[in-house]
Amino acid sequence: MGGRRWRALAASACAAMALLVLQPTTASAVADTTPPNPPTITGPSGRVASTSADISVTRADPSDTVLCFADGIEVNCPGSWTINGLDEGAHTVTATSYDAAMNESATVYVYWVVDSIGPVGTTIAPSGLTTNATVSFNEIVAGVSASSVRLVTDAGSAVPASRSCVTNTLEATPCGSASVRKVLLKPDAGWVLGERYRILVNPVGAATVADDLGNIAAATNSAFRVQTWTEELGATYTWRKVTNDKARGGSYLVERRQGASATWSFSGGSLTWVTMTGPALGKAELYVDDTLRGTYNNYSERVRFGVERSLTGLGAGQHVVEVRALGKKGARAGTGTLVAVDGFVTASGSDVAPVVAQTWQRTDNANASNGYYSIADLGSQTASLTFRGTAVTLHTAVGPRFGEVALFVDGELAKTVDLYAPAVAFGEQVTVSGLSDARHTLELRVLGSSAAASAGTGVVVDRISVG
Repeated sequence: MGGRRWRALAASACAAMALLVLQPTTASAVADTTPPNPPTITGPSGRVASTSADISVTRADPSDTVLCFADGIEVNCPGSWTINGLDEGAHTVTATSYDAAMNESATVYVYWVVDSIGPVGTTIAPSGLTTNATVSFNEIVAGVSASSVRLVTDAGSAVPASRSCVTNTLEATPCGSASVRKVLLKPDAGWVLGERYRILVNPVGAATVADDLGNIAAATNSAFRVQTWTEELGATYTWRKVTNDKARGGSYLVERRQGASATWSFSGGSLTWVTMTGPALGKAELYVDDTLRGTYNNYSERVRFGVERSLTGLGAGQHVVEVRALGKKGARAGTGTLVAVDGFVTASGSDVAPVVAQTWQRTDNANASNGYYSIADLGSQTASLTFRGTAVTLHTAVGPRFGEVALFVDGELAKTVDLYAPAVAFGEQVTVSGLSDARHTLELRVLGSSAAASAGTGVVVDRISVG
């Protein structure tokens, strides 16, 4: 307990012995074993941000001796004093009373934890082009907003992004709440292949992220580059666009391979698909909200524009229609399997140039990068994407039914390649290099032509990577 305590207790013991000597021999001594009342102690409790603590200890009886310890070290008491320069973490001050008979009171104490350091956010880059970037804080925070947690390019340009937040137990919580542990971010327009981004926490002049004690989170500036490759589904595909004055809008879209699709969003309980029939037209299926609504044979001996395929009873609200090519002729006399989209008509009116999402035929093959590839063979069909890098590579296939493809970068022809080979082989790579380290647009354009030995004009998109 320290020298001070032993001196006090020794003095008490001597006084007790003197009393025994002075007692008459005929009297019986009565031992005092009653513990004194404990002192009163006040001080901080719980988690506090301050590195100083005000302590006060008061005797229960003026004659008591009180011993105090702060974090195990004896300190002068009773009285009031301030402890400065406390380290982060737990602290304890104890106080115990002793009476003249050396009886010891219960020990009283104050206990608190100093937390004066702000939260730290760790940025985790997205694992793919469809996943979130994450800022994970080492404790619960408040104050998350579009200004306090920002997504920018490495050049500092703001990137419009969605934010969602979760608690310690990964339950969703408003980002403006005081229970945020992780912030999930994703650009509104999606991640750009190979782009370099930064996530800023508490940038200068921003609303601040802080913990529940008001400790400001450390300002961080975390850089990362998103995935530099994408499977074929990462590209945007188009059907062939054909200009013709007889079409409703002066042009129409056409495809012929099984599974190629065109989808369009609309509202209302009825829909008319405007198409065409003819000798080269084949069969198609019409889906609404992923439910098959009809199979149509668009073969006819003569070409007819403005053919309408109508559906009713779809119910109010938003819907998605999908026109899906079956890759089948409509008759033995048919000369092709084409499917055309010339527009749509709803209760709201006619759209002769609808903005439709289009896909090529998607086929499985164990030799493809992800077990699948996309393929088209009509001239002027395209596959495109935006990327950042100094080089871009088309991972494709060669074979006896494949043809020519042109690679355009930022609208300029960069390379034309003939994909004919006597046997099918995946892993063919076509690279355009020497680009500036900036954003670019790649467009792969099916030329509809091939080597004389080829039996087709197909072009395969298996994967695209950037350097």
